[in-house]
Amino acid sequence: MHNIVHIQILVTDLQVAMDFYHKIFNWKVYISPDADYLAVFEIDNGSDSDFVGGGFRLAKGIPKETPILLYIYTYDISATLDKIAQNGGKIVSAKSSLPGNHGFVGMFSDPFGNVLGLFSQD
Repeated sequence: MHNIVHIQILVTDLQVAMDFYHKIFNWKVYISPDADYLAVFEIDNGSDSDFVGGGFRLAKGIPKETPILLYIYTYDISATLDKIAQNGGKIVSAKSSLPGNHGFVGMFSDPFGNVLGLFSQD
């Protein structure tokens, strides 16, 4: 099994990142005592042992292109994109269907220009 087990997101303002991702996705974000990772997050899917975590790493600048595209599951892509736009993010592409009836995707950028995807099955 090759699950995603850790995600790193570059940011230039730790508090903005913490607020943004908590408001949109209800991620548990807290300051880490590790000097290399200033904030870490946990994404709990309801199981005691099956969660994805990661960290926000402060950077002086964010690369123009995101080398890895991460998709986040959501039940309602349109509502989530609206919430993102209301909280400092930008909609990159609206909800669209995947070929072969394999679900739906939408794209957004966070307040730092990181581009991420949203996925839903309905």
